[in-house]
Amino acid sequence: MAEKLLERKIATLFTRLDIDGNGLLD
Repeated sequence: MAEKLLERKIATLFTRLDIDGNGLLD
């Protein structure tokens, strides 16, 4: 269960960075 929570946090972090225009996933 902790792994899924961590996965979600990372996904949210990347999404936020993407919205901010840093585009780490680009």
